[in-house]
Amino acid sequence: MFNFGFSQHIKSILQIIAVLAVITPIVSGCNATKYLQDNEYTYKSSDVNFTGPLPKDVDSADLAAELVDLSKLEANEKLLGVFPLKTWLYMLGDTAIDHYIKYQEVYDTRFMFVFDYDTLLKKIKPLSNPESRFRNWLTNKAGEQPQFIDSIRIAETELRIGNYLYNRGYFNATESSSINYDQIKQTGKVTYHVEPGTLYRMKKVYYEIADKGLLFKINAIPTKSQLETGKPIDVDLLKAERNRLSDNLRNAGYYRFQKEYIYFEVDTASGTDSLDIYVRISNPVRDTVHHPFEVKNIYVYPNASIDYNLLEIPSFAKHFTDSTNVKRVSKQKTLQKYIRTDTTLAGKSMITQYHGDQINKNALLKYFIQNDSSSFKQFTVTNSGKLKRVKLKKLRSDYYLINSPDNY
Repeated sequence: MFNFGFSQHIKSILQIIAVLAVITPIVSGCNATKYLQDNEYTYKSSDVNFTGPLPKDVDSADLAAELVDLSKLEANEKLLGVFPLKTWLYMLGDTAIDHYIKYQEVYDTRFMFVFDYDTLLKKIKPLSNPESRFRNWLTNKAGEQPQFIDSIRIAETELRIGNYLYNRGYFNATESSSINYDQIKQTGKVTYHVEPGTLYRMKKVYYEIADKGLLFKINAIPTKSQLETGKPIDVDLLKAERNRLSDNLRNAGYYRFQKEYIYFEVDTASGTDSLDIYVRISNPVRDTVHHPFEVKNIYVYPNASIDYNLLEIPSFAKHFTDSTNVKRVSKQKTLQKYIRTDTTLAGKSMITQYHGDQINKNALLKYFIQNDSSSFKQFTVTNSGKLKRVKLKKLRSDYYLINSPDNY
């Protein structure tokens, strides 16, 4: 019995030594690309090659970096920027151990005349079983799957680059790609060849808005527009302008106004590299004009938790009224307001004719009123062509103080 126990103890020690001897060559012989197929190449990096000139005020390095960031391929992480540790761990758990077992089956060797490698490996379940917790940890937790060169993702990146350049003002850019393979390391580097073409800039900006009340509010916005002559026709600038207009119009009483009503048109016939921009506003849904809203009734609830009822005004509510007449504006002041605020191309043309004594003030005022789609106007043009003042209504507000007599 003693001899049997002693021999078993010696055998366990030898097995531990054997396991260490088996694992050591697996670990030392594994690298991130050793077990790749012949047609598999891991992605290394991307760069951009501009095949045409860029404008003098555009930094080619900055633009290239922005385009590289659009890549659908991402390189694997590297420890200290040198060794792809996570990829190495993934390959160890996913492929390297199985390859080593198969290798040992072909080139079988004996360890201390007792064990053979492939038999021993197959008995070590955490290593030999691909579904073991240890190997799952290597591939799904500690490791990172290799990023391979993928032609579909490269094509998607080309499309991204084209869309990005178009949105920055390069309307006729073209792009292609090539791959530089390293046969020894089985890696690939992608180069995107970009012909940027002409960068189109803003020439003049016109606000073509028929609703003169709306146009007046827009021209009164204190924050300056980013749409300026000489700037690229950049989608981000157009989005910023939509936000500027919609936010300020809602604050000016057009609380139902949405930024989707604002759209832009580019006149491609207005120049070669500088184009006119037209800012337009579509009509609201199921209506022909955008309506500004004013405060109507005001309800004051000192004890809202007790007295508030959405469905009715209680009998004990105290009612106050206030009304005022709308201030009349003369024809001359109305005309000057139109001249000051109209930024449409047709409006500017009429104003130029007026200043050149080609038309009189009545003709100019009639033009503005007939082309004003706003719901609030102090003058109108009759069927006979005469100017007529619109009868204005009083503005009235009702106040309700709702405080239960039981409250003290």
